[in-house]
Amino acid sequence: MSEEEFQPLLFDAYSCVGHEDIADSINVAYNKEPVRARIGDVLLYANMERGVLKFYCILVCNSIRELIREEELMQEMI
Repeated sequence: MSEEEFQPLLFDAYSCVGHEDIADSINVAYNKEPVRARIGDVLLYANMERGVLKFYCILVCNSIRELIREEELMQEMI
């Protein structure tokens, strides 16, 4: 996704950006709060990769497989 496609999607979005330099470059609030997403939410993700800012749009969907907590996984392995 290009920055030109990404920027209009930021209108009225809630910002959870943990890096001040990335928040400044895309003109959103710096906010280290953890992301809390629900099924159906759309996450707008910007990340610096090898010195280039990359943009992504991610739809949160139901899992195909049953989710297993780490404690349950550890018990199964014992």
